[in-house]
Amino acid sequence: MCDLIIDMQGIGKMYKLYRRQADKALDALGLCALMFWRKNYYQEFWALRGLDLRVAKGERLGIIGRNGAGKSTLLKVITGTISATEGSVAVNGRVQALMELGTGFHPEFTGRQNIRASLSYQGLSAAEIRRKEEEIIDFAELEEFINQPVKTYSSGMYARLAFSTATSVEPEILIIDEILGAGDAYFAAKCIDRMKRLTEDSGATVLFVSHDLGTIQRLCQRVTWIDRGQIVANGDPLNVTKAYYASIMDQEKIRLRARNAKLARRQAGALVRQEHERGVRELLFRLMVPGESPPACPHPVRRLTLLAQNGFRVEVHPGAPMDNDPGQAAYIMADSYYMNWSEPRLVRGVHVRCFENVRGKLLHAPFIFGVPAHVADCEPLSLEIEHCASPEEEVAVELFDGQEYRRLGLLTADGETWHCQRFQVPTTSPQDAETSISDEGDESERALQELTGQVQAPGAANASAKDAPVPTVEDRWNTPRAKFDEIVPIDAEGNVKHVFASGETFGFRISATVHETLPVCWLVVVIYDSKGHKLCMWVAPFEEPIPGGKHTWELTADRPNLRQGEFVVSAELLDEYDSNALGKLSYYCHWNRCVVFRIDEGYVGNIPLGAVTLPVRFREVTHESHR
Repeated sequence: MCDLIIDMQGIGKMYKLYRRQADKALDALGLCALMFWRKNYYQEFWALRGLDLRVAKGERLGIIGRNGAGKSTLLKVITGTISATEGSVAVNGRVQALMELGTGFHPEFTGRQNIRASLSYQGLSAAEIRRKEEEIIDFAELEEFINQPVKTYSSGMYARLAFSTATSVEPEILIIDEILGAGDAYFAAKCIDRMKRLTEDSGATVLFVSHDLGTIQRLCQRVTWIDRGQIVANGDPLNVTKAYYASIMDQEKIRLRARNAKLARRQAGALVRQEHERGVRELLFRLMVPGESPPACPHPVRRLTLLAQNGFRVEVHPGAPMDNDPGQAAYIMADSYYMNWSEPRLVRGVHVRCFENVRGKLLHAPFIFGVPAHVADCEPLSLEIEHCASPEEEVAVELFDGQEYRRLGLLTADGETWHCQRFQVPTTSPQDAETSISDEGDESERALQELTGQVQAPGAANASAKDAPVPTVEDRWNTPRAKFDEIVPIDAEGNVKHVFASGETFGFRISATVHETLPVCWLVVVIYDSKGHKLCMWVAPFEEPIPGGKHTWELTADRPNLRQGEFVVSAELLDEYDSNALGKLSYYCHWNRCVVFRIDEGYVGNIPLGAVTLPVRFREVTHESHR
């Protein structure tokens, strides 16, 4: 296993993003190069850059990464489907690739006809084809359907036929890109066993791409994690997959926290723009020469990072792959027709972009960070820029506040060494932020704030508890008697958590303000699945009246048997309880499906299937009386 069968060094793949379809046609004919007056008819998009990969003969390599990370592009370069823009590729063996469902087989041919055509294409004789044919059908277990057109097959049946055919003639390099995800667990286990035997018996090399980390760990001897077109980690399967899974969980926690914050504001009919809908606020920064003139000299920028006091961090590396991909959490706006970012270039051995005069019409070099709303509203933020700006002219760092750009400071450097400089980002209150981005008008915005408890009726600020604001008929979420302040999911230790393993103890911390004593009260918590089906309901009667003040309660479910998926929670305080007519009774307050949590079966649990049962422990944590 010491011989290299794949050797890739400095691989980069660049795609041209054309401004117009006509430019693409003219460039293909070589005519754009003749039009010297049109320099900015496309921008570069690097799917891979500076990637090194070496695979030994007989090795089973797993490749993991999020969708859009560059995995499929890498495999296409290896198979020769596309050519690399830069770097060297050496593949020393016959490649058999299963990349996508629907490729390689003719939909009108039967399964048997497609087997024969595929084997014939690989150079087998008629006698060899007949011998292999029955072997393939037997492994795929498609005897009853083998004489039916492939277009009638399900995706799982197609995956069985494709894998069985591809591995019947022992390849030197077998590449599988997520196609086995269409099959069932039984057949996937057969495939893993066959791939292991291929490497052990014939010395075949396997490159396996999958989001199933358990399968990756069982099959692969080494794992490579790719993100934004570059290798993040490479090595032992357990260590790499654990690091990747931890990264996914961190992103999932941020997403669910942002979604919970967004849901808490959705009780009004009017929502504020797309960023509220996603629970993400996009912060727009730019580099600009004071006086609104283009830069006179290049200013290399190596890294842009936004940091929060609570540890939140998002960054983009100008010049790295996918640095201008709007699908990422942070990206630069690099369209050279409007912006003054240069194309990626090497500066002191590092791929960077420069803020320089490329004749962008808007003169500046902008970049964007997507920040969860709860972070943008509540956490002090700072912007960190690693650069090698020229001292010959001033470069301002500015933030767009919804109305105009506000200066954060100037870049200072000697032009010779990399310098890391930090700027404080001014924060705005949630009310100000929502007002600045609202396109619904003052009336709908006030309705939104009133329903979320952010604005009180006139004179209510100094009113006593019994003088709490009387809601309108539509305001069923904040009643005169009580209201919910917060509901958060928690783990067994009481820590706030949004993603739980299968069978892990979880619960909710519920905070409420009671304006006047509730003589009889029931706390009801309902869990729904992602389709809105009610799965279970917790009912906690209070044995004693609830006095006025702020209360915090905790409900905890021991070893719940909820399975993989996202779940939504509602809570109510009722003055009486009837399981047969719950919706008809009056209630004090209602938190309507504003909390989302997730069960992830990445960890194995031993929870029996069947009806959802959640043994619940309930206790009051704190009580602060009105004074």
